[in-house]
Amino acid sequence: MDDLERDLFRDPRLTLMIIKPDRMNWNKLGNCLVFERCHPHRHYIADKWQMFLTLRRSSTLRHMQMTTASGKPFDFRWFILYTANPGYYQRDLMQYLDSHPGIYILKRTNYSQGIGIQIYRAERPNTVDRIRTCIGNRASLNQFVLQKYIERPLLIDKRKFDLRVYMMLLSCKRPSTSNGTGFEYSYFAFCYPGYVKLSCYPYNKVSRDLHVHLTNQFVQKQRWTMYTRVKEATTWFPDELNAYLNKRGRAETDWCKNTLYNRIRAIVGYVAAAFRPHLESNASPASVFRLYGPDFIVDEDLNVWLLEVNTFPAYAKNTAALSGSIRNMWREAVTIATEATLRYRNRLPVSGLTSMRNFQLAYSSEDPGLLSELVKQSFA
Repeated sequence: MDDLERDLFRDPRLTLMIIKPDRMNWNKLGNCLVFERCHPHRHYIADKWQMFLTLRRSSTLRHMQMTTASGKPFDFRWFILYTANPGYYQRDLMQYLDSHPGIYILKRTNYSQGIGIQIYRAERPNTVDRIRTCIGNRASLNQFVLQKYIERPLLIDKRKFDLRVYMMLLSCKRPSTSNGTGFEYSYFAFCYPGYVKLSCYPYNKVSRDLHVHLTNQFVQKQRWTMYTRVKEATTWFPDELNAYLNKRGRAETDWCKNTLYNRIRAIVGYVAAAFRPHLESNASPASVFRLYGPDFIVDEDLNVWLLEVNTFPAYAKNTAALSGSIRNMWREAVTIATEATLRYRNRLPVSGLTSMRNFQLAYSSEDPGLLSELVKQSFA
């Protein structure tokens, strides 16, 4: 252990470290709070097929049994559209597509930024060869997921939009009091409202132009002439969305504030709970926090759907909404992670944090009933 490591290890204060794991053996630094950019098991949540399988399996576990306000069972089907891997159970998939015609979207299981996405129109007869032609003969079918496409999305000025939120996962450590040796660990998830992403082009479900269907900045930038002129209009603050819906009477007053983001918070908590075995950082003596970027979409009936979870969300600040949202998110994330870690180490409840402004607690291993209550409050 070099002098820097030795000094940090002996310092009784909490030290925040944003470092690369290969540059220092930070696993020895028990008094540190570490921002971990990359997690070894991130593919479980970044891989779209693995994400679906994990959510489906976890829904059968006892601690994941929850109900809505009306007593209906709540699981992943409330926020995940029909999803299948065309490389498996092909006969069942073709039968389903034949009986459920419409538009579907084919995505690479582990790609981002809209890379490899294709539109598939299910019309009888559906065959594996039709899907293979859509994705290209060189691609492997099991590297894709086929998901039902929302043909009637909620629109802003006739444009499609989705919501980027941030999920912060925090794994805390403290000395155990049961036998005087070892450590205790807890796991928390926080949700930040993020920003709204809009397409540059009016929505048309029959269009084959992906710029109409995909709203992420990477895809929109590919048409530089249009994007540079309207880029400020491609990102909104959540309050702008709330004001727009209020003005247009598209939903009840302040539906965005009072309902939409509460549902998103409950979904983020559910996902964090389902992936806890894969994403908890109990192997490290240091407390660790990480940031993920879930994307959501709202349909015409005001249902909220989870599209994917990004393990390396973009932090570009090339519009006012991006700059304001991301800067505030980082400041609050660091202060919340610090306060929560200190409170946990001092055996104080990790709730009602003084540093919390826009982030909200979505899951706590210290309070198992929190998530169930969020689901009941958010879903009828």
